[in-house]
Amino acid sequence: MGDKLVANLQTHRRHHGVIMEKILAAICVLGLSFAAAAETGPAGVQFQPRGHGWQLTDAKGMSLYTFVRDAEPGKSNCNGPCAEQWPPLIASADDQPAGDWSLIVRENGTRQWSYRGQPLYAYSRDVSPGDSYGEGVNEQWFTALKPIDTPAGVTIRKAMIGHVLADRKGMTVYTADKPKDCDSECAASFPPLLAPWMAAGEGEWSIVALPDGSKQWAFRGKPLHRYIADVKPRETSGHGHKGWSAVVLEPPPPRPQWVTVIGGDAGPILGDAKKTTLYARVPPRMMRARPAKPQIAQAVAGRQSVELVGQLMGDVPESDSEIRCGIECPDSVWRPVIAGDGDKPVGNWSLVERSDGRKQWAFKGNTLYTNIRDTKPGDLNGIRSGSGRGMQTLTPSGDQMPGTGA
Repeated sequence: MGDKLVANLQTHRRHHGVIMEKILAAICVLGLSFAAAAETGPAGVQFQPRGHGWQLTDAKGMSLYTFVRDAEPGKSNCNGPCAEQWPPLIASADDQPAGDWSLIVRENGTRQWSYRGQPLYAYSRDVSPGDSYGEGVNEQWFTALKPIDTPAGVTIRKAMIGHVLADRKGMTVYTADKPKDCDSECAASFPPLLAPWMAAGEGEWSIVALPDGSKQWAFRGKPLHRYIADVKPRETSGHGHKGWSAVVLEPPPPRPQWVTVIGGDAGPILGDAKKTTLYARVPPRMMRARPAKPQIAQAVAGRQSVELVGQLMGDVPESDSEIRCGIECPDSVWRPVIAGDGDKPVGNWSLVERSDGRKQWAFKGNTLYTNIRDTKPGDLNGIRSGSGRGMQTLTPSGDQMPGTGA
């Protein structure tokens, strides 16, 4: 009787503990949402909660962006054609700076809002609230974000598996899937992420005292570790290795079910259901007009005007056949990725209606193709054969693979 009563009490306590954990987790999520809802910025700017912080959107819910080249305080480096593609968030005549918000004067005399020293822009190709087609464009444009608080020496990085916690050098940090004492053998592969001697826990961050007297950072109650096999920032080779996981704050946007992840010689890339490499046709970079080249007689009518556009946009057509029918000439090596009857858009993946009535898949507004020269999974002949100018391959994070694209 006594043993049964003790067992029942222990079971009750376990259930009670699980319930309390769920309640506390719910309170955490609600707190994050309430904090975001309570905070607004000028010009109707909203803070949308994400796992790694709060994404900034305008009054209509459209994503706002920052530009890597805006490095000089109080100055925007996006003007002219650039500002047409990336409209600045303009302030009214009565607006005044306050707190994290400041104002800069643009080349044309208008005033633009800046958040924490970064001028803010919209993206002309975003169609609906929640779109973030501009994220990662040319590796220079990124969604504006107010990140979660992290202690000194801990950063947030965008990796293939999403936004993750990292150390000051950008090396991914990990937690054990199940509570464990990481002995010397364990620490040889997963060394602890050490905290300064004077560090103290706050909020979701706490301190773990190690046997040698040093301190280790813990996030949401889980001690943090690095992985010695990671050699470059943003690598996540320890994710899923022997009961260890990277601390993923925000996973990548969802993908259609038919999209596969395949191994290329330059790293993981995205393919179709047959694991054939996917390519997105990206618009050329906006550039200032270059001095006109000497006029040359053209064999094809209309070529001169197309070349002028190429000079303005920083891109020149590859051949006469491309001018006649684009990249879908009868002899083209490119094949459009056609949607099935039941396919529906998801995340940054949309459907574009073609002139023949069929629907073609697009990623961030860029239509998708495969290349007939790719014959096995991971092939990149579409960009290595000389016919891939203006094409980019995609990585699982949704970013352009380095070295591809316009």
